[in-house]
Amino acid sequence: MRYDCMWCWLLVSCICLGTYLPAQENVREWLSAIEIVTPQRVNFTAALTLQGEVLPLHTVPIWPKIAGHVKEVKVEAGAQVNQGDVLLILDLFDAEFDYEKAKAQVREIEAEIHHRQVEEQNMASDYKKAELQVERRLARYEVLKLNAQNAQYAANVAETAHKRLEEATKGKAEQVPNDKLEESKQNYYTAQAILLRQNALLRVAEIDVNLARLAIKETQNKQESLHAQINVLHSRRESAWVTLRAKQSVMESAVVRAPLSGYITRRNIIAGDFVDRTVLEAAPLEIMDLSKVRIRLQLPETEISYVQVGSSVKLGGEAWPGKIFTSKIQSLSCVVDPATKSMMAEVELINNENQFRPGMTMVAEVVLYEKNNALVLPAKIVLGEENRRFVLVMEGDRVVKREVQLGRESNKMVEVVQGLTGKEKIVAVGKN
Repeated sequence: MRYDCMWCWLLVSCICLGTYLPAQENVREWLSAIEIVTPQRVNFTAALTLQGEVLPLHTVPIWPKIAGHVKEVKVEAGAQVNQGDVLLILDLFDAEFDYEKAKAQVREIEAEIHHRQVEEQNMASDYKKAELQVERRLARYEVLKLNAQNAQYAANVAETAHKRLEEATKGKAEQVPNDKLEESKQNYYTAQAILLRQNALLRVAEIDVNLARLAIKETQNKQESLHAQINVLHSRRESAWVTLRAKQSVMESAVVRAPLSGYITRRNIIAGDFVDRTVLEAAPLEIMDLSKVRIRLQLPETEISYVQVGSSVKLGGEAWPGKIFTSKIQSLSCVVDPATKSMMAEVELINNENQFRPGMTMVAEVVLYEKNNALVLPAKIVLGEENRRFVLVMEGDRVVKREVQLGRESNKMVEVVQGLTGKEKIVAVGKN
């Protein structure tokens, strides 16, 4: 590259300054000895090539919720499991006994509640019967009360009639026949007897009504007491259910299931081992989720401003010759590593066919810049320093130095942002 540039500078000096122009034919001969390049309009893409390691999407350590001895391990290292599959079972004999005892207690309380509820229903029926009995006795009492009033009236009439006859006998010379007076007397005594009997029946009916009312009150008190007992039983049942659910949770904790689908990457236990999170340093089992994989890339500090979440990425690797996978930047760190002057970015790939395995190396091309209809040149024909760049443009038989402003460079091509129209003929390198 340095010798080509020196040759071009010599050519420019000779042509432009006229220090060596022997003949027009010689100039044409020299011009035929150089390569001419025309700028091209293309869809230009600048990418950054990086290497990254394939990592699993998740790695989950598996711990039982409770401590206990291992009864059975259902999986081996490397096995594929689905979410919900049984991984291991703990031996919890005492917990099983407590669980069955709690179940029996719940059944006993529920049976007692059912018995009390049936008794409450029967008592409600008795209460209805007692109310009906009170109504009947009240109706009888009202009838007897009316009879007693009639008897009282009849007794008063008989008494009045008897007294009139007695007075009539005392005030007149003629005596009232004895038989008539005796009949009046008998009527009076009979009316008094009937009145006494009706009053006695009325008092008995009143007592019956009061007894029926007491029976209602007693039944009502029993109902309230029974209802209170049922409420207590309901409280006991709730407490028993809480205990049962706690025992059931312990029993369910004895069966350890896979929290997600993946592969068993570690198994540190066998049947009979005692598992306790506070004692063991490493989890007894570990699951790796490979439904997706992550590729972690280190972006150079100089390129961070060109990359964002969603930037396109093309990936490949030695395990897949000639095959390209497309993805996007999934996440970007917010911190630059001061040691490497780089920032971490992550790409995700769907791994339905399990072709990506943790530890594999992948080559990623991160798209930094894209432009349609960009004007590009081979990077090697651009001369000058970084702060001032130019190319050699043919104008007739003359070579003119023209300053240009460059954009991104990719695949040995560079974008020309300013200085060229695209129709120029650019001097490249000599053929001889």
